[in-house]
Amino acid sequence: MPQVLQRKEPILYIIENEPELLSGLKAFFEPQPINMHYYIHPQAFLNSYDPSGPGCVLADLTLQGINSNELHLILSEQALCLPLVLMASLRDLPAHTDMLNQGIYAFLEKPLHSAVLLGTIKSAFEYSQKMRGYVEHIEKLTSREKEVFNLIVTGHTNKIIAEMLMVTDKTIEAHRSRIMHKLKARALADLIALNSDLKGRFL
Repeated sequence: MPQVLQRKEPILYIIENEPELLSGLKAFFEPQPINMHYYIHPQAFLNSYDPSGPGCVLADLTLQGINSNELHLILSEQALCLPLVLMASLRDLPAHTDMLNQGIYAFLEKPLHSAVLLGTIKSAFEYSQKMRGYVEHIEKLTSREKEVFNLIVTGHTNKIIAEMLMVTDKTIEAHRSRIMHKLKARALADLIALNSDLKGRFL
């Protein structure tokens, strides 16, 4: 049976290899009611972070050791509930904007604007909490319900699903009804949107 985590307070993980900028970020966030962990090296972060979330990772685009793209790939596999926000200088942004289409939550241009920075982190926390809720709902499904869910969101009708799984149409209708109830979905569009947010994970 899947373990449902009880911790609900998000953590802000900051990875910055420039000591002066890291000190500035510490000074900015410490007065805020935010639980924070700071790292100079991304590997130190990966060795100690909680991949089940909720929270947010704020990292420099030009990391040392593990680059930001590698960090993003690792988080995509291990920590669906931890959005990644990257800090970048204006000269570095044009070469990396395609990463937004690959699931990076946001880019922040250096020098950082305090209101934009704080607003982005708060928004990322809300997104993280939403994703964590989705995961907990998905984990309530049985293995068969996950199988049916996957077939539904990929465009298969109840009749086709019944033929594929060698069961009756009524059995699929019952599975579909339970899936809608467990995921708090009102229509097929809600299931498709949920699957898109989860990037097909857990199915």
